[in-house]
Amino acid sequence: MVCPVAGCGFVGATAASLRGHGRAHSHGEKPFTCDVMGCSYAAATPALLKKHQRVHSGDRPFKCTHDGCAYGALQRSDLQKHERIHTGEKPFRCDQPGCSYAATQQSHVYAHSKTHSRKEVLTSTAAGGSGGSAGAPGELLGGFSEAAARAVVAHLDKGHFASAGAGTV
Repeated sequence: MVCPVAGCGFVGATAASLRGHGRAHSHGEKPFTCDVMGCSYAAATPALLKKHQRVHSGDRPFKCTHDGCAYGALQRSDLQKHERIHTGEKPFRCDQPGCSYAATQQSHVYAHSKTHSRKEVLTSTAAGGSGGSAGAPGELLGGFSEAAARAVVAHLDKGHFASAGAGTV
């Protein structure tokens, strides 16, 4: 059964699976509700509701197979992220020139990337530049002094940017 929505491409094995999928296109219809007292979760499909109910039951069907590790996950994707702890795999990399940061999750690289823009604001501000949305030269976001900006830049250079080269203040 093929979804009739242009550009969707969903193919379901049964009419029921196509109906369940159709709810994704129907403005958020979620007729399957959690029956746990005080929980207001609702889902578009029975499968999503079943996945949610693991939160209440404590069922963690996806188990780590590494010796001595008792980790269990609610979802397969969480187990895949966890397994990178054992393998050391860091498939996500910072795209800033000169930065060698790599991480096990894309969200970690995103959080890391903000340190580049913060350092840029700090170094520009501490050097007497405009510092983006900062006030007068030497005044950092939130009213920090030039001395505080210099201290933060020194900290970033020492711990967070050692591999990328020291910044200028």
